[in-house]
Amino acid sequence: MAAYQGLYIDGLSDILGEEQAESELLDFVKSHNFTTLSLYEIQKILHKGDISKETTDELASFISRARNEFGINHIAGIAENADFFTNVISKYNSVRGEAAEKMDVYNVEFEFWNDGPIYDFYCDYYLKPSGLPCDTSGAYTFFKTQFKDIHQLSVQDKCICETYVGWPAAQQAKEMLANANRILVHAYVTDPVEAFEYVKERLSYYGIAGKANIIIIFSAEPEFLGPWLNSNKPEEAYTIFLKNYNEDHSAWKKNIKLLGYQWYVYSELAQALAI
Repeated sequence: MAAYQGLYIDGLSDILGEEQAESELLDFVKSHNFTTLSLYEIQKILHKGDISKETTDELASFISRARNEFGINHIAGIAENADFFTNVISKYNSVRGEAAEKMDVYNVEFEFWNDGPIYDFYCDYYLKPSGLPCDTSGAYTFFKTQFKDIHQLSVQDKCICETYVGWPAAQQAKEMLANANRILVHAYVTDPVEAFEYVKERLSYYGIAGKANIIIIFSAEPEFLGPWLNSNKPEEAYTIFLKNYNEDHSAWKKNIKLLGYQWYVYSELAQALAI
């Protein structure tokens, strides 16, 4: 069994405070041996300028329950900029007295390689205000600055700092290692047999650059492993990936530490496994 077994949680703002929905989620997590939950939608639950013990009780209760009753070791808060980590996620941690209630992983998602969010959102919200061009180079410059600040915050807060990557260039991958405790690399394929070849070049960027802790992301979406999951268990995807990885003898692998796997995303995975 992999040391790291993670699941992205979507729809959290609708789940929190609903006893049946929370129980269904946590029962699902336990039944599939997940040990890390990565939380989307924090911006719908916690709000800058309104972080207090009273306004965070619902989230704290859920996190504490996940840890104490359902075997969850780590809770990751997902965001895309340093301001949100500083004034929302870190502040949330500061007002919660119990370690079991806190998020202990800072997960950065900023798709600097992807034209879609750059033009749809990043450009007007982040890049233009920062005096950066609305292209992948401007997006990477923004990410690099933010990631450094978030890493410094994670050190202060004694948290793990990690980031998800799709398609970084070799130099970008190298620069990323200075601020990343862990890198999550997506393997969005339709069959796990294809997963190692799909990520091999990107893994080599990290292995050539230095030591890297890597987590492989699989997607349960219908266009990826959703159909495969109709007749296979989630953990089997990583078993297949690991077999192919171990059969490769590239020199750069000596610097790669595979920690385990992450599934995207709760609602899609639950649906695929229910069919």
